[in-house]
Amino acid sequence: KPDTLPGTKFQYNSSAMELLILQLEKVYHEPYEKIITSYLRAHLNMYDTKPFLTPEEINRAVQGYDNNSKPQQFLNLKGFYLGPTMNSTINDMVKYLQANLSEKDEAIRLTHQITYRKKNGFGLGLGWMTDDSDNDGRYFYHDGNTKIGYNTLCTFYPTEHLGFIIIVNDTISQDKVGDVENNIKKA
Repeated sequence: KPDTLPGTKFQYNSSAMELLILQLEKVYHEPYEKIITSYLRAHLNMYDTKPFLTPEEINRAVQGYDNNSKPQQFLNLKGFYLGPTMNSTINDMVKYLQANLSEKDEAIRLTHQITYRKKNGFGLGLGWMTDDSDNDGRYFYHDGNTKIGYNTLCTFYPTEHLGFIIIVNDTISQDKVGDVENNIKKA
């Protein structure tokens, strides 16, 4: 039984992304992994972003650590784990950030359309959270702390043509990752 009216309360839920993936697979008659990697290669020249890594690629990955600062085994996750799993290089992430800042790609522009917004400025696009900055207009971000060795944050400010990708190889605190971004932006 619903405890609130739809569209009135934000609660992070990755089920909508899973439904989107199922729809894409139904439309394109291919697995999501192939759809997304083909799109990234063809439209954004991202050749090193994919859901699963080979053993050689895992050996080159930065070691992740758990909450107790112990090495965390790399998990080559199959299927859906709190969202679709993707692995990337810094070079590819910079390309992704630049594509989001330029908004030349039609699909990227679609992800920036606000689908939910609160009075305080917080909102959602397709896969992005968004908010109003004090001086810098609207900004977009997505972060993650899946407790498997890494914390991540991608934030961009379209009006300033400025963005950040922060990847930390521990899972201690997502707030600390946000603090790093805020301190870099201030500097």
